[in-house]
Amino acid sequence: MVSVAVGQLMPQVSSPNPSDIRGVNSQTSGATSPVWRLRMKYAGGVYIPCAVFRRTPLERADQDLAWHRDDQWFFAAGACHILAYAFLETRLPRFSAKGLWPAEAADPGHVYASDGTWAFDHCGWTLERELLEVSRAVEPTANYQSRAIRMGLDELCARHWHRTRAEFLHDPWPRARAYIALVDSSCQDTRKAGQQL
Repeated sequence: MVSVAVGQLMPQVSSPNPSDIRGVNSQTSGATSPVWRLRMKYAGGVYIPCAVFRRTPLERADQDLAWHRDDQWFFAAGACHILAYAFLETRLPRFSAKGLWPAEAADPGHVYASDGTWAFDHCGWTLERELLEVSRAVEPTANYQSRAIRMGLDELCARHWHRTRAEFLHDPWPRARAYIALVDSSCQDTRKAGQQL
């Protein structure tokens, strides 16, 4: 069981130093990539739930401001569904879309891709049980439940109040693909470094 208090993550991650985070055009890789560096620095390697990256009311209202957030922030809150479905387009059929539903909510609070063991979202690769445990620990009253999403992206957006690709400032699909490639290259570099030790 993962034990994470809101205070352990929220104050530190809500205002990271800009030099700690680089966007998709970063030249860094491996253990120094933006996702892994943020994860290691602020959470000791533990999954950082989407609640930590929630948009402000101004970011919800202003698409320009929302668009210009760091990639991890963008795909954690506001475009998680885009990242999940872009990921599904590039993966084997064993992966599917899943959502985290707060207790008795009609709409998922977070969308990610999973094969039942591994999950992929704004934090890259995470064991799905860790994603659930940490999300529940940070927001215990939400009582998150993971459910399969058995519909395409357009239907998800229409039925669950998520922005369609056309409703973003720019098409988020190329940005999602670039982010996936960045995370994948980071994982490959990390594996190579481990093999060389």
